Amino acid sequence: MKKNFASRTAPLAIACLGILALSPACAVSARVPVAITIDDVPWVGPLAHGDSAVAATKRLLEKLRAHKATATAFVVCDRFVDKKTGSARRDEIMRLWTNAGHALGNHSARHKSLDGVTPEAWLDDVRRCDDALRPFAPSRHFRFPYLRQGKTPERRESARAGLAALDLKTAHVTIDIADWVLAAAYVAAKNRGDTDEQHAIVSAYVEYVVAAARRYRNMARTKVGRDIAHVALFHANALNADHFDKILAALGREGFSFVTLDRALADPVYAERDDYVGPIGLSWLYRIAPVSAKDWAWDEAQEAALSQRFPGSSSSTRTGVRINDELAARPLAPNVWVVTHERPTPSNSLVVRVADGTLVLVSTPFDAVATRAVIAWLKKTFPGAPVVAINSHHHFDGSGGNEALVAAGIPVYASDATAQLLSERGESMRRTIERLRPLDAAWIIPGHGLKFSRDLLDNTVRVVDKARLKQQ
Repeated sequence: MKKNFASRTAPLAIACLGILALSPACAVSARVPVAITIDDVPWVGPLAHGDSAVAATKRLLEKLRAHKATATAFVVCDRFVDKKTGSARRDEIMRLWTNAGHALGNHSARHKSLDGVTPEAWLDDVRRCDDALRPFAPSRHFRFPYLRQGKTPERRESARAGLAALDLKTAHVTIDIADWVLAAAYVAAKNRGDTDEQHAIVSAYVEYVVAAARRYRNMARTKVGRDIAHVALFHANALNADHFDKILAALGREGFSFVTLDRALADPVYAERDDYVGPIGLSWLYRIAPVSAKDWAWDEAQEAALSQRFPGSSSSTRTGVRINDELAARPLAPNVWVVTHERPTPSNSLVVRVADGTLVLVSTPFDAVATRAVIAWLKKTFPGAPVVAINSHHHFDGSGGNEALVAAGIPVYASDATAQLLSERGESMRRTIERLRPLDAAWIIPGHGLKFSRDLLDNTVRVVDKARLKQQ
């Protein structure tokens, strides 16, 4: 251990001549460098009534200018591109960033997880985004969607080789801020005119960022033995458009100074060996040795606490919200919600609350992992409500999460035909989805484990029909 610590701190004397001259390890009065990066440009998340992504981007850029912070904006290149206007809306926002002196980086074309599509399809997304960015003289930095760098060594090395061939360098993150947890709740409060709730959300956001900055700074000192040049991740959303000045001011009070991404990544810490292979997107400080799941439990607890305090952030039934980074829910009508599982390809499940308060999940997400997240969301949003499930059909986008349902003690219903088809074709479908995304657990239960209830089907259809008639 002592030898490892020494090997990490030995470059410090040399580093103090360059980027780390700003570090407290070099001078007691010096400040800690941090690069500001903004993900999911041109935009992500809801906007308040009457607002626009262009107007909101201008507000965000003004806050960066006021604090003399030069950022790198990581672009999801297929966003705001459509048949009617082409890339005009996206390009207008990218020009706002570059005209303000900020750099653009590659965040892939469709923001697909490396583990959610084939390596070839993922790399094609990166290549297409690179082509779209070239007219804007982008940086050669790449940010992995969801920070996921491969759940197997083979996936990780394949991605690294592909990025190297494109002359793209990974823009690691040390301060990983989950501002998306609060963004939807903030916009919902703004649309309601609820100023008290807006103030509470903004205050909680600033407190959370300060706590995260302190934690990651201490983590660097523990693992590396010194202060490092940090890279902070935020998102292009309405919360930051309105209040990023408060975040930048808070970081300044915490002893941070703003530097470019290139300057931060010159810190030797980013040449450390990546010791993590797995499905979670993590801070670089969690990826270098020693790796422990206890480290990121803090981040998960913070996100859960914020979600519980402001339910509109991840479990609201009033507005469309994120359940997690690949599941979204939105209301269709009273007592009816649609849940979209966005990978490997968008697929919908329906949640219906019938007259006796029972929640009916019609079709599951693709797999048990996503289905467990939906179950958790239902339990948090509707405490104490019984849950049952219907397999609308035998394909993996209708029954792929049965294993999670049964493990949670949730009754699963289907027609005799669906049950029979699951028994006959389940294994071949499992192999099909395995090619699209790795599976972490048993995929389906045998067809004979399913039940059939005409009353349940009739009650569910009755609620959906009532909602449909109200919308007409």
